[in-house]
Amino acid sequence: MKKLLKVLARRAIKYYLEALSLPEKYYPETALLRTRNFSDNRLQQINIVNQWREQYSKNKISLRLRDVCFSVFSGNGQDGILLYILTILGAKYHTIVDIGCGNGVYGNAANLIINHGFYGFLIDADQESIDRGNHFYSKLPLLFNNPPVFSQSFVNRENINAVISNSISEKDIDVLSIDIDSIDLYILDAISCIFPRVIVLEFNNAWGPEDFKSVPYCDGFIREWVGGLLYGGASLAAFNKVLKGKGYRLIGCDPSGFDAYFILEEHDAFPEVSVQSCYSNSRVW
Repeated sequence: MKKLLKVLARRAIKYYLEALSLPEKYYPETALLRTRNFSDNRLQQINIVNQWREQYSKNKISLRLRDVCFSVFSGNGQDGILLYILTILGAKYHTIVDIGCGNGVYGNAANLIINHGFYGFLIDADQESIDRGNHFYSKLPLLFNNPPVFSQSFVNRENINAVISNSISEKDIDVLSIDIDSIDLYILDAISCIFPRVIVLEFNNAWGPEDFKSVPYCDGFIREWVGGLLYGGASLAAFNKVLKGKGYRLIGCDPSGFDAYFILEEHDAFPEVSVQSCYSNSRVW
């Protein structure tokens, strides 16, 4: 059995690397093995979703985000958290917009696109990453008629609505993900062409829970490392203030303490949490 598993693992790695056209040294085996068997993974997630629905229908109490996290394509449990939130709220539009998607394979969108039939609009400034993503998704027969759409764009607060509107005709979507480690706060504040029900964003936890901080606005801002800390993005308190003004409430963060989740105030399935609690529950902080 162990020999068979090793053979299957090697085949999985070969398939995945061929899909991305990347040398093997770039991706560790542990990251590759969880992305191969899409059909089995989809069935497992359907079973999990059914269990979550049954549990919630009985007591109307939502689970903690840290208790539902798992990763198929994401780095810190975001796949499970997003799927759980959408299970409880109900996915209405099956659309995700991902700003700062990289190659669109590792991130918050891929699991919803591949395993749950979401339409994905994926934005990144790096053309090489987008080329890799397009190549990867072109190898998946299930997505032949519904591949994600990539846009190579260096977004700012002046062009973000035009970039999104060029590919998203409906205003209402289920998920907006943003992670560009730069002027995220300003872009998020500027978005008015879509109304996501769920927002997941990466905040800079080098700033503490009491800090209302962001990098200054600058077109073409590039993140940098200062004294071992990333200088880019904004603090969670700053994001929370902006999104409260847009009608969202903070419902938690992933166990790594980097990604935070917000939902529209009209949904009462998840209680609001404090910014401080997100830091207190972080494994990193």
